[in-house]
Amino acid sequence: MRLAIALSTIIGILLAGSAGAQVVSNFDTELDGWLVTGDNDFERQSAGGNPDGFLNVNDLATGAHNYATAPPKFHGDWSTLTASDTIYADFWLWNTSGGSHSSNTYTFRIAGPGGSAWALETETYYPPQQVWTTYQVAIDEPQWTIEEGTWAGILAHVTSLRVNAELVYGSEEMGIDNVILTSIPGYVYLPCAQSDFNGPDTEDWTFQGTNGASNPGANGNGGGYVSVSDKAGYNSYAYAPSVFWGDWSALDGSGEVT
Repeated sequence: MRLAIALSTIIGILLAGSAGAQVVSNFDTELDGWLVTGDNDFERQSAGGNPDGFLNVNDLATGAHNYATAPPKFHGDWSTLTASDTIYADFWLWNTSGGSHSSNTYTFRIAGPGGSAWALETETYYPPQQVWTTYQVAIDEPQWTIEEGTWAGILAHVTSLRVNAELVYGSEEMGIDNVILTSIPGYVYLPCAQSDFNGPDTEDWTFQGTNGASNPGANGNGGGYVSVSDKAGYNSYAYAPSVFWGDWSALDGSGEVT
């Protein structure tokens, strides 16, 4: 059995920042709105982090690559951030399959209407096993690889922050802790949040209870779509990325989901 979905949502969201001098997810008491793309089993572990709780990703080694996706408090206008600002996270790896480490992917990626950019290619930034390791990168254009758009355009409105959650060709367990952005993004009003899946992947959607989700890239209702493989004995669910979240009260009677 295969399920195919194509979703587009028209909503308005006020993307909220975070109180304090920086934006932090330490996973000590909750997942804090983080989700994980790809095929996986993810949950918050209450102990064993750096310190205390952490986000644990158990890679099932089928389907799409796993990325942890940040909640809305990391989104917004990053244009006031400077080269003295940093984003960093702690990583813990257990290669349960003995597979070779994956390459040609990134540690951090930011994206929005103005384009996308990534930093710290995992061929080089590959942590030792079962030890917490911190990776960080400055919000400084020379340290990032721009995929599309311009640096200024990307920072003007960040609607997606991804952190790599898969480092092995095969099964593994990944721990992520203490994701910190050292300044608070500004507010940006997003009049239309949508997923048309016309890019090369499943965007930031999270899928659970499946045998994998993929984007064929064509033959959808105008471009790409998401194809979900059924997993016997499980209900399959798709969870929208955090760009769709926020205060919907202004939409009462006027907004729509399609």
